[in-house]
Amino acid sequence: MSNPNPKTDQLKPYQVKALSEPLAAKPLTVRVSVEVDEAIRSLPNKAEWMRRVLTEAASEELLKE
Repeated sequence: MSNPNPKTDQLKPYQVKALSEPLAAKPLTVRVSVEVDEAIRSLPNKAEWMRRVLTEAASEELLKE
């Protein structure tokens, strides 16, 4: 049975940065080497970094007009 009076004073509201474009409904998921995984996970802003890098690569390689 869960606690009917949980302590919530230590909780902080989740903050999302405003993005210039809306995000897709489904996330992309890929596996990478252990070395790359460790390097990316060490970043303080890994989601922002991955979003930027993937967007740049897709713009250069896939969305050329």
